Amino acid sequence: MAKKKKKHSNNALIVRNETLAGTTLAAGAAVALGAAAYLENKYDLSGEIALARRIFSGGLVDVIRNKGSAFTEADNWYLAKARVPGSKPALINAETGESFTFDEVEAYSNRVAHWALSVGMKSRDVCGLFMENRPQYIMTWLGLCKVGVIIALINSNNKRKTLLHAIETGHCKSMIFGTELNPAVNDCYETLKAKGMGLYSSGPNSPHYAGDLDAAILNMSPAADLDKERYRGDLNMKSTFGYIYTSGTTGLPKACVMTNEKFIMAGVFMPSFIGISTEDVLYTALPLYHSAGGMLGVGTFMLGCTMVISRKFSATNFFRHCTIYKATAVQYIGELARYLLNAPPSEWDTKHRVRVAFGNGMRPEAWIPFQKRFRIPEIGEFYGATEGNQSFVNHVVTTDNFKTFPGAGACGKAGLLFRMLRGQPVVIKHDTATESPVRDPKTGFCIPCERGEAGELVGIIDPLVAFDGYTNKEATEKKILTGVFEKGDRYFRTGDLVRYDDQNYIYFVDRVGDTFRWKGENVSTGEVSAIVSDIDGITEANIYGVQVPAVVDGRACMAAITTRDGAAPDLDVFLKHVNENLASYQRPLFIRLLPEMQSTGTFKQKKVDFQKQGMDPSIVRDKMWWLDPSTKKYEVLDGPVYQKLVLGKARL
Repeated sequence: MAKKKKKHSNNALIVRNETLAGTTLAAGAAVALGAAAYLENKYDLSGEIALARRIFSGGLVDVIRNKGSAFTEADNWYLAKARVPGSKPALINAETGESFTFDEVEAYSNRVAHWALSVGMKSRDVCGLFMENRPQYIMTWLGLCKVGVIIALINSNNKRKTLLHAIETGHCKSMIFGTELNPAVNDCYETLKAKGMGLYSSGPNSPHYAGDLDAAILNMSPAADLDKERYRGDLNMKSTFGYIYTSGTTGLPKACVMTNEKFIMAGVFMPSFIGISTEDVLYTALPLYHSAGGMLGVGTFMLGCTMVISRKFSATNFFRHCTIYKATAVQYIGELARYLLNAPPSEWDTKHRVRVAFGNGMRPEAWIPFQKRFRIPEIGEFYGATEGNQSFVNHVVTTDNFKTFPGAGACGKAGLLFRMLRGQPVVIKHDTATESPVRDPKTGFCIPCERGEAGELVGIIDPLVAFDGYTNKEATEKKILTGVFEKGDRYFRTGDLVRYDDQNYIYFVDRVGDTFRWKGENVSTGEVSAIVSDIDGITEANIYGVQVPAVVDGRACMAAITTRDGAAPDLDVFLKHVNENLASYQRPLFIRLLPEMQSTGTFKQKKVDFQKQGMDPSIVRDKMWWLDPSTKKYEVLDGPVYQKLVLGKARL
């Protein structure tokens, strides 16, 4: 009996264990599912896995494999060409329909390379490229790359002093310019001639003083018989590809050093992040002299995509072009998205095949309306500065009929993968009055911001995330912050105020210091001040950006001036001078006449109070004028005009 009882007892125990095991498995499964749901919700694991798969595949892997080797953008081109048939369209002029296949791009760039050698260009020489958007822009610099020439991508809006400064700071020995920019070059010709500059033109109506590049390359070989060792020598990923100019926070444009590594990696990373493949067709109306169009846009081309290039942005033609050329991806900046939303409804709004729009500056209030009106399911919003070492991406795929979702309006997300590689973004407390970081009085170190608190974004400078700086050493040092969290550490100052939330979404707040954004461009107050101060009779100019009522994106340029005799300036002379010397987005839209300039104890112009006062006549008692778009002249800014601006009835 005891044996049976024991046996029964054992059986009962076995049954109980089986029951407990079943319960444990079911409970374990429930716990696992709950844990998986929690982790998915907190870390977006599926999204992170998909991201890792996209990033570490395709073109980026090819580039990473060649890091450290004698690899340049010219070599990256051959990787791109190997991914697709040579007969595939590579570059298309949106306005004219002129198209170049990958084989034709190869032949054209080879002709440019042979021509460059024929006129004496050699590895590490700098050639300025001053041209509006078109396929020849890319094919020309690609040809120069093949013989190791460094390219200075000069802003096509530059005039006179700014153009000469860009040429000088880029150490250009020669310059290739589009004949559409003949007037700007004509104004500087005598100075350039005195410098011994080699000038070459592309396009019809070549001026007498310039070599005709288009005619010259017809006599050059299209063959790829360019010995890499001979012409590019020891150039590698760390060598300089070229210069992209940025306004920075003060003074005239600075030439940012773009190594082959940065130019290639940034160009390949963003398209890979949002899943662009060789099947995609990119449409861009962004300027090719900027990092957005010229580096990230060109990055899709370097992955093997077809790139459709518009000379300039047009709200009327944007989606018409996308439809005609069957674009599946487009680039934007925040203002561009706003212009499209403000345009009248069109048959082209939804005829297109655009799958994804990527860019920066898409404001939260425009994000959903933009997607919904134009039926674009994916947005790839990114953050990054041309010379900076910090970048983020917020790739959102909308599946719920374009309803509001977390992260709309965020310029990036520091997801799990990002934090594993780089840690949490570093945002430090910033004093907007002194325009400097806030330091702990006890330790002397900077103070990190809490979640939701706006502060300046800084990025540690290390071998993984370098800061290559500018051609100007002093300007480079100004962007480096030391002793941030420990003695001797070095961080890059982005000059941007950002905040991040509990879900690790990062939101852009504002620019630090003197630079502000208008019409999608950074406007340097120092640069504009230098031009305005050249006007006869003006003794000093304080330039700053003001918020315009009814205008959400950016700040408009305002010039607070003093004159030699305290009298009003000659407004016609003022307008003529700024039109001749400044790009449209840089020109002061408002003028304020001061009895005397207000400065700090260290002789720095006060801007914060002026910015807060803006151009409201009920607050500002000084005489003011505004650039009236209807008359195209400076007119008196009074109460009634201000009310028109408040109500959005006066467009700037």
